[in-house]
Amino acid sequence: MGSNNRGNSKEFLELIKSKPVLVFIHNEKPIAKSHVIVEYIDETWKNNPILPSDPYQRALAHFWSKFIDDKMKDKKFFGGEEIGLVDIVVVYTAFWVPVVQEIAGLELFTSEKFPKLHNWSQEFLNHPIVKESLPPRDLVFTFFKGLYESLFGSK
Repeated sequence: MGSNNRGNSKEFLELIKSKPVLVFIHNEKPIAKSHVIVEYIDETWKNNPILPSDPYQRALAHFWSKFIDDKMKDKKFFGGEEIGLVDIVVVYTAFWVPVVQEIAGLELFTSEKFPKLHNWSQEFLNHPIVKESLPPRDLVFTFFKGLYESLFGSK
């Protein structure tokens, strides 16, 4: 953990009280910053790896994670205050992934796990132009639920 430990736990908790951040507490020890939490969980519970075992693939995962964090700093959208190309390209994250998660009973993309990405998705989906352009969620849900059941049986 090195510099992310920040001394003892009490000092660390006092430090993070000034600005809300995602904190994971394990064995009464707080760990902050999403990427550090993910690495900690990955190293602690090796039976359910989050990061790829291949060093190159793991490096790519770190790159994209940092890229998203950097792009989303204090911004509503990837390009700033207005929707841009990247927002449009990753629309599946905001619209399609939550539908598939609900049907499959998964919780991969949550506000707790990915707060910045989740906030972006909410801003994106609530934008007036996006709202009027996307297909109705209930129709998409019904379509994918039927597809899921035909592939994997009724849930």
